[in-house]
Amino acid sequence: MIIILAGGALVGLIWVQYDLLKVGILLEKGRLDRTMKGVMEDIKERIDTSAILRKQISLKHRGEEKVLAGLEEEVQETLRDTIEDIVWEELRARKLIVEFEFALIDGFTLSTIVEKGSISLEDEAPYKLLGGKQLISDCRCLPYMHVWVVDWFAFLLQRLARVIIPSLLFMLVLIACMAWLFRMLKQQKKLDRVKNDFINNLTHELKTPVFSISLLLKLVRKGIADGNKKKIEEYLQLIEKENKQLKGHIDMVLELASLESGKFNLELRPAKIHALLQEVLSQFQPKLEDKKGRLRIASESIVTDLHIDQSHFQNMLNNLLENALKYNDKIPIIEINTRVEEQRYFIEVKDNGIGISTDDQKQIFDKFYRVSTGDLHRVKGFGLGLNYVKQVVEAHKGQITVKSKIGEGSTFTIELPIY
Repeated sequence: MIIILAGGALVGLIWVQYDLLKVGILLEKGRLDRTMKGVMEDIKERIDTSAILRKQISLKHRGEEKVLAGLEEEVQETLRDTIEDIVWEELRARKLIVEFEFALIDGFTLSTIVEKGSISLEDEAPYKLLGGKQLISDCRCLPYMHVWVVDWFAFLLQRLARVIIPSLLFMLVLIACMAWLFRMLKQQKKLDRVKNDFINNLTHELKTPVFSISLLLKLVRKGIADGNKKKIEEYLQLIEKENKQLKGHIDMVLELASLESGKFNLELRPAKIHALLQEVLSQFQPKLEDKKGRLRIASESIVTDLHIDQSHFQNMLNNLLENALKYNDKIPIIEINTRVEEQRYFIEVKDNGIGISTDDQKQIFDKFYRVSTGDLHRVKGFGLGLNYVKQVVEAHKGQITVKSKIGEGSTFTIELPIY
């Protein structure tokens, strides 16, 4: 509703600005007309009071186009140039710098006495004035002076530029702000949805071990009452397992929050990277075998030591391996490849799982984001795993990328600096 109201207000404001622009152009056009009326009157008076110009116009009108040798020597320009200079002088006197064309036309015969530009009598001249009495008497005609302002609309816009340009700039700023607001509202709506999904998932994941622990405690009490130590021991082991799972969920959220806040300091120490990989893979192997999966390892690197935080590094790899196992509808085949290129260490985790769409690949590293297509809803999680992986990689001054196709699996590539 807010977006609709804001958009409507913006459209209304643009419409008002458009109407104000039209009014401004009309007012400026009226001002131009009044100024040009004064220009025309002064041109009429200057021609009418100049005996030389009247003589030239009369001879030109009668077709006597010979050189007027008997006139004063100071008359050196042609009739057209002389009238053009007069028009220019009158325009400049009123601070009007415009391109113009003109014609002096006999009202009786509609013949052109003198002109500047390609004038057509079919074109209505916006400024027209009959010559003075002396000129009419000398040439025995009705000499109408026509002046055209070339591209007067562009001239008016230029005169209004100091109003139009700031208005357009402010309008563009307002449109940009509105677009930014719409984008932020859209993102906020998306974040609200993601937040609600996260809260629902977290509530479900936390309730499950809490409920199990509550049930097991009742069974422990019953076992104590019955004196069955063997059952009590089994129940206590299950309680410990559920408690560990609950603690794992809480630690995941806290670790991610500490990484994003910048308050977390990695304990970077030299580590035998290949030995560390083998340790992680050996711990993961039973889970893979439980699903009859296979693990392939290919190492092209000779690097043995990297400065890393071993705990977070192991958790990062475990997240990628867990995802490769969970998001798979076939017999899992996971490949681990390592190599070194230009002082950079690469680890590739490749699987034959269900794959990730191109659109989802742009967001899978976002916090709380979970792929929402196909059967992925059946996989439990908070949408924090890959975000955690990205945070750990970037904390090590590295980067992570993904390549994937639906139905063909995914390849996650971790790139870390060697120093």
